[in-house]
Amino acid sequence: MAPGFDALLDAHTNGGVAGLLAACADAGASDPGAARGWRPVADAVRLGVHALTGHPERLAGQLAGRLAEVGGPVAATLVDQATAWRGAPWGTPWGDSLGYSLAVPGRGGSHRARRHPACHVRGQ
Repeated sequence: MAPGFDALLDAHTNGGVAGLLAACADAGASDPGAARGWRPVADAVRLGVHALTGHPERLAGQLAGRLAEVGGPVAATLVDQATAWRGAPWGTPWGDSLGYSLAVPGRGGSHRARRHPACHVRGQ
């Protein structure tokens, strides 16, 4: 059986980001049918490494924000479990996902914040 959010959180708490990535790799290896579903999870961890290093409590927000639009059973299950987790306070993106610029409160409504060029992946 593939690990859920709690198992990933334990892997991160006990082994850091390397332990979290190893848990993703092990989950894909243990169920070849779900291996493709675990690749975006590992990608989300790699993209969020700056936020996750030393901060397991940020895992829920990182997974929920980065996997929200991925689709598939693995991502959908982890997003559901991550958004239900209440182990520590965490913020959610104002937009649809962390892949878009985040809305920030402004005078008379919200305004779109510009993403810093180093914060997103550019196409080739």
